Amino acid sequence: MARELVISFLYGEFNAALVDGARVVERWSPSASDRAHGFHEAAFRYFLESAVDQFDYTGEEAVLVVADVEMEHHQVALPPVKRKQQQQLLTIEAEKLAEGRSLTWSYLPIPQQQNGGSASSSGFDQYLMHCWPAMKLKGYLADFAHVGITPRLIVPDVTLFLAWSAEADLEANSCALVNSRENGTTVILSDVSTGKLFVRRLSPAIGHSKVRLPAEIRRSIQYASQDMGLRPELLVTNDQQLAIDLQPQLDRRIDLEIEASWADQPVLASYCSELSRRDPQSFVPDEVRYAKYNQLINRVVKAGIALIAITSLVTVAWVEWRLSGEESTAKELADRYELRQQELHSLQSEVARLSSEQQFAEQAQGNKQRMTYWLLMDLGALLPDAVVLDELKLAYEQPGRVDVALKAAVTVDNLQRLDDDMREFGENLATAPWLVEWPNDWLQKWREQYINASRGQHLELEINGNFPL
Repeated sequence: MARELVISFLYGEFNAALVDGARVVERWSPSASDRAHGFHEAAFRYFLESAVDQFDYTGEEAVLVVADVEMEHHQVALPPVKRKQQQQLLTIEAEKLAEGRSLTWSYLPIPQQQNGGSASSSGFDQYLMHCWPAMKLKGYLADFAHVGITPRLIVPDVTLFLAWSAEADLEANSCALVNSRENGTTVILSDVSTGKLFVRRLSPAIGHSKVRLPAEIRRSIQYASQDMGLRPELLVTNDQQLAIDLQPQLDRRIDLEIEASWADQPVLASYCSELSRRDPQSFVPDEVRYAKYNQLINRVVKAGIALIAITSLVTVAWVEWRLSGEESTAKELADRYELRQQELHSLQSEVARLSSEQQFAEQAQGNKQRMTYWLLMDLGALLPDAVVLDELKLAYEQPGRVDVALKAAVTVDNLQRLDDDMREFGENLATAPWLVEWPNDWLQKWREQYINASRGQHLELEINGNFPL
């Protein structure tokens, strides 16, 4: 596995690690003289350059874990819908939370419990939305571009803290995590039995006060308890002095533990290997996330156009040689000239088709929502196990739309499982990043091809849809 650069920038504190899977190979933190550049976004580029030089890093991607006092986290409830509608509803919620501000957002689907907790009994799906000023994200993307690296993931610290708590043996369903840093504090309250989450970020002005910080943490716990019914049984913090100051202000029913390692940078790095580039909590835009694949497709298309052009020149030269080397009647020359014109017309049509494909690829590269060109990258993983793809056609025949036609073979074993798998396959392709549009009666048309089949019968399936650009 290739080594990856993982960076944590928690309230201006820069730490870098070189990881191989979940194993931390090497660490680097700024020296005292380096830290003279300050704890703020303006120093990030300098630290990033230093880390790349220190590791002699030649990779193309990196992961960034961020904690910022301007990040906001809001739990929202949405009715159960398909993924495409889910994205639309989350976008509406993000616009409400922005209140006219320019924010970028990502989200965490909160797992639902089956034990009668309030979150599951309500019939709604729960999400924790992460909101962040768009200009902040734009600045980090520019810093990565400056050193020639593309971020695979940019996630809030909350993402990895919750991943840690899910695997840690905390012996409590409801707990509070307090990560205290010199220039900010993250307070997370969670209850796995009810699917409730509350996140608050405290500014440096509060964190620098030994009196205000414990008081604000206590207020956060009181608010979550009174307004959300979220009552922690355990509080874990990385700061021993904070634990001492906080102890007298906590309810006696809340146990207090000091655990420095859970917020340690290598621990965060080890969890990054579990997150894919498609993780919904990542702030990385689609056009950045898939940029290198777009560039690869552009190179392939341009190479194809060049090959066709060379082939056409060779064909013309061959035809000219044949014509000049033979004595033919006027009729034979006319017939051969007509054949030559047809061949040239066919080659010109092929060049035009490849140019159209290149235009489509360039449009896909700048499209933030519909990265339809990447169906090919994941189709094999999405196909049901029993289905074998025989033929796939992508036709760019109308502006703003790409038609897709699939032919597949299947030998029926378990009809109910096949039906469930085909429905899931269609629903997955209808969601981001593919966003395939099926006919209104697509599922019925699919079922008509196999629903009356007997066990062991071999079938040929035809599936049609289109990509909107």
